[in-house]
Amino acid sequence: MAPIVLIPGRLSPEAKGVREAAIASGRRYSEAIARSGGVALTVPPLESTLAHVNSLVERADAVLLHGGGDLDPTLYGQTQSSDAIYGIVAEHDAVELALVRAAIAMDKPVLAICRGIQVLNVALGGTLHQHLVDTIAVTVTRSEAVGRKTSYTFGTRLALAVDALITHSNFLHWVVTMSGLIFTTLSGLFLAAMTFQYVIGTRAFVNGQLLLIGIVVLMSGVLLMCIGILTAYTTRIFHEVLARPRYHVSREIGKGLQECSE
Repeated sequence: MAPIVLIPGRLSPEAKGVREAAIASGRRYSEAIARSGGVALTVPPLESTLAHVNSLVERADAVLLHGGGDLDPTLYGQTQSSDAIYGIVAEHDAVELALVRAAIAMDKPVLAICRGIQVLNVALGGTLHQHLVDTIAVTVTRSEAVGRKTSYTFGTRLALAVDALITHSNFLHWVVTMSGLIFTTLSGLFLAAMTFQYVIGTRAFVNGQLLLIGIVVLMSGVLLMCIGILTAYTTRIFHEVLARPRYHVSREIGKGLQECSE
């Protein structure tokens, strides 16, 4: 028989195919369990469920607690002191705490994710910091200006583009950019030679078709260079945006730990 994993459901105001409020759980959790050979069962967060929690856990093989809103601070002996608290639902709290306590008592595996870790902590008698930033004073800063127009000189933009191409581009970016550079250089030299011939009056090599081909190749080269540089620059921005919060938070926490050690 396939292992049965209990997932506490969520009271949802709507769901596709249901004409009224629904009980739901994350589809990806169920799919992950299915890929591992198990079957996910959603436990309805209803007051009537509490009377059957022990029998449900006894029949199941494991419990998965997933993410969601915050726990009611009164459940760990506090009153709400932060405006950052959100999504408190008494039915969710009651059923999840009962499930995890029953699972622990019966020595059943529990996988706690995000909010689930908080539920597990409170079920074991722990407390929570309602808003971590208010507690450890982590300052998340940004070096760029926010909320106003930022201007860069042409030299700064060029330096950023070159740095992006060198440090943040992949092989495809290099191929596109270098191809554009080669096309632009060769066609530019060709057009310069034709212009020189025209100016000095020697028009043996001045040909309308060749001139048109040279202009098309020049424009294509410039376009390829722009595509290569812009994609590399966009890649750099993407990676920096992803890393910025983690970098600043880790930097500030590191400073705090260093001050504590000193």
